[in-house]
Amino acid sequence: MFKFVAAWRYKLINLLAGKFLAKKEAVSSGIDDVFPYLLSIEDYLPHPVSPKIMDKLAKYGTVALSPGVYDFYLHSFCLDTGKYCPSSDSVYLAAPLKGKQSKIIKEILNNSLKNHGITQQEIQALIWAITSGIKYEDMSHNLQLIAGQLLAKEDLKQLRKSFWNKMPQPVKDWFFREFKKRLPSEILRVWNTADKIKNKITDTRTTYKELEKAAMRFGKLKKSKDIKIGTWGLTSEGYFMRVFPNGYSRTRIQIYIPEPYEYYSTLDKSGRVTKLGVKGGIEITASYHDNDEMILSDGKTIPVWYFKKLKIQGIDPKTNKKRSFEVNDTGWIAKDIKELASLSLQKYPEISERIRSAQIIYHDKQMLDNSLSENGNSAGDIAELEHYYDGAQAATDIKKRGEWLVEHFRRVINAFLHTISKLKKMTNDTDDEIKFTPPNNIGLPVNKKHQPVGFWWM
Repeated sequence: MFKFVAAWRYKLINLLAGKFLAKKEAVSSGIDDVFPYLLSIEDYLPHPVSPKIMDKLAKYGTVALSPGVYDFYLHSFCLDTGKYCPSSDSVYLAAPLKGKQSKIIKEILNNSLKNHGITQQEIQALIWAITSGIKYEDMSHNLQLIAGQLLAKEDLKQLRKSFWNKMPQPVKDWFFREFKKRLPSEILRVWNTADKIKNKITDTRTTYKELEKAAMRFGKLKKSKDIKIGTWGLTSEGYFMRVFPNGYSRTRIQIYIPEPYEYYSTLDKSGRVTKLGVKGGIEITASYHDNDEMILSDGKTIPVWYFKKLKIQGIDPKTNKKRSFEVNDTGWIAKDIKELASLSLQKYPEISERIRSAQIIYHDKQMLDNSLSENGNSAGDIAELEHYYDGAQAATDIKKRGEWLVEHFRRVINAFLHTISKLKKMTNDTDDEIKFTPPNNIGLPVNKKHQPVGFWWM
């Protein structure tokens, strides 16, 4: 009998725990949800965003952006509680906003355009209330008024729903006592933070500073060694985005829309790239030696193709005159990018730069193939072409050849990224403008102890 009761109590606690933890996932975006982040995109210099663009963004909540790189300084919000405030050296990646209350949070940010009398702090307090699982009825009178202005009736109805409303208070009290005993320390801390916020939000005497202190943690955390600050991610809308947080209330983001360059290429019977060019720009042609093996410092061999001749020609943008040059018997490309990428940088310093380039190209290929497969697409031969481009760049030492060549090589990468952007957008139209709506995506920390941040244009 006692064993039966104990088993019943255990099952009941697990059942209620599942309900409770599901309820907590107001925003569920995690590191597995980040947009594919690409390591090969250069550190482009952004154009200052014109006042005209910001005026449109403030008026309509969305703006059409032409190809280029844009720098936005936006108001931002914490989307969780009990986590560390981001600092200027925190690593964040672009991600979609997901979770049980993601639609409601987007509505709050979008509808704030029509309610200019509502402050950023009031909106942040409302978001903290929602992500802490506080029902509409338990919010302060002021927050209820704000929610009523920003949300439709069906959204307010969603905030009133609670599995716990149907449960007698003695059962709830018993469950929380038993469940807390089984919680890991980190989850218990988050739980206690939510309780503190609930107490603060329902108390009309609470100041914003007191609420902030309850919701946030402050201090320095270890930086990510694998991903650097300002890494670009390919969003579902087809533009590239990166995030530079500094505190939680204001965030710098950059948007990159590739220029509409188009590339073309040809292969020989062995699958080697013999021509790669950009329409109206540079063209790189190659022929190869028959030998196909490189012997490394420790005697290990890897299959490669050595260039016999590389010819590069294009138009100098400054003089509008045709330029060209050739190099002979210089440079190589690997037959298998994956094999080259698997080599140790420390063990083979003589080709460490090419190994690192292959690692970056292979990483980006995997990221893109996983992302584009959702649309039935793939990055195709772009990785192989990028490796060919990398080999040609290493063989010719382009920086010593003049600015005209640097500019044309940049256009090759732009052409690759433009194609990727089109594949992600799932469109064949000729309009290269992309609509940018800040609340659609968020900044997600690589270190999960940091706060995720959402964006607003006020």
